[in-house]
Amino acid sequence: MKRNPVSPSVIISCATPTGVEIIGKPAA
Repeated sequence: MKRNPVSPSVIISCATPTGVEIIGKPAA
């Protein structure tokens, strides 16, 4: 997984009972 600030992607933070899960989805 590459982390590019200029890349058209959406970062979603999901609060889970076990902690915080970060999910990256490509912006369509």
